[in-house]
Amino acid sequence: MPQKFKLVPILLKHPVVKANIGDVKGALRKWGLNMVRAGDDYPEQLPSSYRRTHKLGQSWTTKGPHLKGRDVVQESGPNADYAARVQGYSPGVGSKDEQQTKEMARRNWEPVDVVGQIEFDGVLPEIQRALNQP
Repeated sequence: MPQKFKLVPILLKHPVVKANIGDVKGALRKWGLNMVRAGDDYPEQLPSSYRRTHKLGQSWTTKGPHLKGRDVVQESGPNADYAARVQGYSPGVGSKDEQQTKEMARRNWEPVDVVGQIEFDGVLPEIQRALNQP
């Protein structure tokens, strides 16, 4: 005799995460704005005849947060054509021109991934509170 099965949905008693998406988006927006502010913070210039235009700092923008599929995304960074050679990623992280990035690091320019992590660490407690996670 064949067995009969009854399918019963399993319902959660509580949400998996009690997230306040508005607070998460607010913290991400704050992170993006902090990135723009940090991108405009130039290191002291070494003696040189070069005169800074400050266009690199002015090229920093932020977009978001917005949904991309199921992810909440915040985009921030410089838009200048030469930005990757000055504020590119740390060597070994994905820079297209690591030799130039090393030279800029010698001149006290922080790579974009370092700036991003520093600024993210500043808003992480807000994100954790919004997600109700200690």
